[in-house]
Amino acid sequence: MGSATVIQKINAKFVVTSVTFEDRRKLNFDKGQAELERRRQQLQEQMRKENEARMEKERQEQEKKEKQR
Repeated sequence: MGSATVIQKINAKFVVTSVTFEDRRKLNFDKGQAELERRRQQLQEQMRKENEARMEKERQEQEKKEKQR
């Protein structure tokens, strides 16, 4: 193992441990925002599917009423 490899390993450890409180806070905030966006999209998709199902049911009921006439 050359001295350059040892320095790289030391630098890599230094980089990992030199994350500041603000960096951790920003990372945590970004993760939270990503989770909120994921849930928002999931809810939006669920609402879209429910709306489509309701519209389809209404359409079928309308067709049934027209056939009875």
